[in-house]
Amino acid sequence: MKFNSILKRTIQYSFTEKDLDELEQDIVDYVKEYEIIYYQFSAQRLSACPHTTFETMGHHVTIGPSSWSIGVYQAAQLFEVVNRYNVTQLMPLRRDMNVPSRHEKRFSKSAYLISFLCNPVKHNHTPDMTIQKKIAKHLTTSFGGLIRAWLDILPQIMEHWVKVCIGNGGHLIRGAIAQMSSWQSFRDASFVRYELIADANAHCPQAKEDFVRTVYYGRLEYILHCTIPSNVISKNTEPKTILFGIITTCTQGHDATLELTYFRSLMLYIEIVDLAAICAVVGRIQIGTTNPQWVIVDRSGSWVRTAFTDDSLTVDTPQQDKL
Repeated sequence: MKFNSILKRTIQYSFTEKDLDELEQDIVDYVKEYEIIYYQFSAQRLSACPHTTFETMGHHVTIGPSSWSIGVYQAAQLFEVVNRYNVTQLMPLRRDMNVPSRHEKRFSKSAYLISFLCNPVKHNHTPDMTIQKKIAKHLTTSFGGLIRAWLDILPQIMEHWVKVCIGNGGHLIRGAIAQMSSWQSFRDASFVRYELIADANAHCPQAKEDFVRTVYYGRLEYILHCTIPSNVISKNTEPKTILFGIITTCTQGHDATLELTYFRSLMLYIEIVDLAAICAVVGRIQIGTTNPQWVIVDRSGSWVRTAFTDDSLTVDTPQQDKL
């Protein structure tokens, strides 16, 4: 019953400092009792070691509620083995998350925006004409020009990737194609949150444009690695690489971090977005039986928000605040 009470409190969505102090003391008392009764300080009973619960408090404070995971449990067990048998030299080195492995390809758009494309990959993928037209429309919105002109500029062959890891410790996103084709059972990491600048008056042709940040949710199907040759429309003098996310939209205009957000099924609309617009992986839970729908679980914080900047703005010299 003690562990049940502790577990229920660790998955709460909010805490006060008093709650954390009480929870920490209850965990300490529980671990001491568990060591005597079950663990018995024996290496043969290491699988029953409860010390991983000590990690819970630090993760709640630094990362937030409901951050405890099986990864923490495994790390705690490894730490226990290393210390008990003094084999620190066998401790695996911590990998630099901003250095790609041999199975990844690093793509950096700026110092703060890094993506790692992960295998499997098709190097000779030819997008169908529907996708090519959507890419051309996206580039027309970004750089101007005509869709027909961009269709002539776009390469016929693009690299086709199904997994991407957001740099700086971000999420691993697994496209729906990888999810369906894999023989292993993975957690569905294909549903994502992405943010775009949209015209709030798009439905009123005569109204003045009003561009606002809009939150979308959808399922990432796959990623296209597109190299645009030099051209007069985008005015790039050297080949430019853009990563496109192919997404099936499920909601628009609702922020699941602020309000309950539901959808019944995926829309038929396929959207092409710059991969930089994707913020995080989200979860979903099916509710109801007769007329089921999905509720989106978005635990992303303000630190993963997409930052939109206007390059045409000039930076003024900051003025000192008047006393």
